[in-house]
Amino acid sequence: MKISGIVIASGEGKRIGRIKQLLPWKNSTILGNIIDTLKDTDLDKIYIVLGHEKEEILENIKHHLTEKFEVIFNENYKKGMLTSIQEAVKKIPDDYFGFIIFLGDQPFIKKETVDKSIERIKAKDYPIIVSCYKGERGHPTFISLEFKEKILSLDPEKGALRDIIYDARNKNLVFDFETDDEDVIKDIDTYEDYIREKEAHNA
Repeated sequence: MKISGIVIASGEGKRIGRIKQLLPWKNSTILGNIIDTLKDTDLDKIYIVLGHEKEEILENIKHHLTEKFEVIFNENYKKGMLTSIQEAVKKIPDDYFGFIIFLGDQPFIKKETVDKSIERIKAKDYPIIVSCYKGERGHPTFISLEFKEKILSLDPEKGALRDIIYDARNKNLVFDFETDDEDVIKDIDTYEDYIREKEAHNA
């Protein structure tokens, strides 16, 4: 069973006022740390979607990449995260079971959390699996490739991936995967978030 990953790192980071993906994190950057974590997982292919300041970010992360990764430029990133997901989904071969979405501002993602998600996905009993902490949904989030056409048909001006996940008609298709990892419900939106999480994770 093949599973891919999609890292959404295309946003402008307006609320943080700088290139968020390249902010220092441990011995690397926010995005570099995510890449280094994911390269050691059992994901078969990982797509990194860039948009805002894509050339500078790519130049910075090049040395982190292995043959497992493919970088995608999303020219429509200003229309929202869905466009980046769509660009990556177009690339996923049909023999893949599905994909896991990772946010490009979650440098604290743990290999153990990803591995547990992959293990749960391989049960093949739910086409949508959402990581949760104390009942709150977060990321990583798995979507089966059976939703490929539906995702590609969504209008970024009107919809989002949550239209599928939270659709009442899909209620029985979604599994809330409870974890003991609080970081699945965190991300970094502001500089204050960054400083707080950097201190909390000794990064």
